[in-house]
Amino acid sequence: MGPVDEQQEDHRATRPAFEAFVEACRHESLARPYLNEAIDELKACAMALRSRWELVQESLTIPSLTSPERGYPDACRPGILDPLNRLRSSDKRVLSVDVFDTCLVRLVSDPLLVFRWAGLRLEGLTRMEPGLFAAERQRTEEALRARVLQSGEREDILLEEIYEALGAALGWDERTLSMALHVELDCERALLRPVTVVRDAVWRALRAGQEICYTSEMYLRAEVLRDLLREAGFPVEGSLILTSGETGKSKGTGNIYRLLCERHSREAVIHVGDNPATDIEVPLRLGIESIPVQAPRIAHAHLLPAVMESVLGDTASGGGSPFERLGHALAGPLHFAYAVWLYRRAQTEGVEAVYFLSRDGWFTKQVFDELQSRWGSVVSSQYLYASREMLGLASMETIEAEDWEFLLKPAPGLRTRDFFDRLRIPESIYAPLAADVGLPSPDERICHHWGFFSPVFKEGLYRAICSCLPSFLNHRTELAISLRAYYSGAGLFSRRAMFVDLGWAGSTSRSLRRLAGGGECPLGAYFALFNEPATTDAAYFYDSRQEGGVAVLLQSGIALMEFLFGSPQPTVSAMWKSPDGWRPQFRGGWAPAQLEAWAALEKGIMRYTAGVLEGLPSDPGGEAHSLVERLLQKAVFSPEAESLLGLSAMEHGEGWGTDHRLRFLPRWDTVPDLSLQLEGYCLSPWRPGLAAWIKHLSNQEKSTS
Repeated sequence: MGPVDEQQEDHRATRPAFEAFVEACRHESLARPYLNEAIDELKACAMALRSRWELVQESLTIPSLTSPERGYPDACRPGILDPLNRLRSSDKRVLSVDVFDTCLVRLVSDPLLVFRWAGLRLEGLTRMEPGLFAAERQRTEEALRARVLQSGEREDILLEEIYEALGAALGWDERTLSMALHVELDCERALLRPVTVVRDAVWRALRAGQEICYTSEMYLRAEVLRDLLREAGFPVEGSLILTSGETGKSKGTGNIYRLLCERHSREAVIHVGDNPATDIEVPLRLGIESIPVQAPRIAHAHLLPAVMESVLGDTASGGGSPFERLGHALAGPLHFAYAVWLYRRAQTEGVEAVYFLSRDGWFTKQVFDELQSRWGSVVSSQYLYASREMLGLASMETIEAEDWEFLLKPAPGLRTRDFFDRLRIPESIYAPLAADVGLPSPDERICHHWGFFSPVFKEGLYRAICSCLPSFLNHRTELAISLRAYYSGAGLFSRRAMFVDLGWAGSTSRSLRRLAGGGECPLGAYFALFNEPATTDAAYFYDSRQEGGVAVLLQSGIALMEFLFGSPQPTVSAMWKSPDGWRPQFRGGWAPAQLEAWAALEKGIMRYTAGVLEGLPSDPGGEAHSLVERLLQKAVFSPEAESLLGLSAMEHGEGWGTDHRLRFLPRWDTVPDLSLQLEGYCLSPWRPGLAAWIKHLSNQEKSTS
């Protein structure tokens, strides 16, 4: 069969699905208003989407197809967990398990960062720089352990002994000593996470009748480890816990294993751990079977992402509405990481004022202000009204090729009149011209979800707008005068100012530079850009590697992130000055459900922010890009069912100059057939979420059948 025959066969095989698609659209389609006028084009679009849909179907069972492969800089020790399967067939009576890096892993790559965090939290009490505190804490431990080992009395020490020696060297009183010890334990606890596969294996062993013993080379007491393991979900009641600090016997010498073997014969014990020497070689030398486990983990090299991630595990985050939980688990980390980056940039670049542009800066400003109240104020901040529509039109003193693309930009469902209304061109002026250039009547739709119904319409709009330019320029001039006065009065046009926006194309920077004319221009700050920033701008997410990886992630999640960077206000289309100051003119309004969702989202964001700042009294250094990427990747490509249910009720976006909105996801109660799935894929602004939504519905059907 040749290529042509294969193509014809491919078309024949897919024809029933397309016919079903078209028939479904006629009766119950979201696209019904324009279907009859564009039936051929709709078929063509469905044909083009067939290959994409096959990927969507596969992605329902193969998550890797919807998720770009990313290697995170702070990821280490990939899991080697297959040896755990040996436990299933083991006839040993006792399971001995290492604790740290086997049952529990820290969110930091270096234990010294635990001491640094403790030093950061104790700085006001000890008057010691955190790095100096961490170094002194480590030096004291090493010196005390060496002294104890040299004496031959014991093989390890306790945390209380370390702090007694540290307090004596630094002249601390009893209160300072007690608080310092408890702060370190709090930091340790907050940074620990369970290794779920090991936890599951321990529970299986317990149910199979095996006795459990936790064996740790650690300066903590058994009761402290018991609490940590219990909080992480491990079975500890009735289990033996042996620590080198409390028993005075270490794994390296094998004496802690000999202590275990005083209770059980060596042949009855099997040990699981990560250290090749103390968990594998030493037990084997003593005749104890051992299993090597290298637990998977995400370990951060800096405190900022580690503390941010530790707050995500706060049990209090489980309360509230789904949107409040979304604010705590996703929007909070996004806005906090962005706000920290803005704070540092303001410090290092001599910025005196930061201007958060509507609507994208609404939540970020609140987080930024809270951060300044805790870490120290470095700049003034202000919320300014702006929109792509208002800035784009006001800055258009001369109309360039890029401006025409903006003026003629299609959006789903736009009518002829919408293109002229958004330029404030009256119908009495454009209506006679529209008919002459082949445009439909003012109330007819000329755009669908993929562009114009016909290229003739775009050409006709261009010709008609050219003929109406004087009317448009009058509106543009008035808008430019008011905006220049508004922004100048606020102090935005200054080299010591910085504006904050969400990003993608960076159009606000171009518009503000044009509005400023020969005046001074502010620095630009964006959460993410897909093209290279201007020389005065920067983005939290932009680098030369964006062809794959993070660019795929961000582009796939645009709709979701625009919701997370939303605000209770609709698009502002103009500013007017009243006796009480400048007032915005809004276009339309949001539904109560949308406003309630944002209010709950804000509550979650601010609770998350308070949680992080509670643990970080000052800037700890480091960035959180990797953590934010990981959270976004999960939210965009494999969101939880609860998030899907909530977001399926929400609207997304406003086409510029219109109040046209789409739902994130179709509100399906059951899994639709292929034809409606195809259509849903076309219309959903959040397509990876749609794939997860269909999978969720499929699982629901399976569980009820």
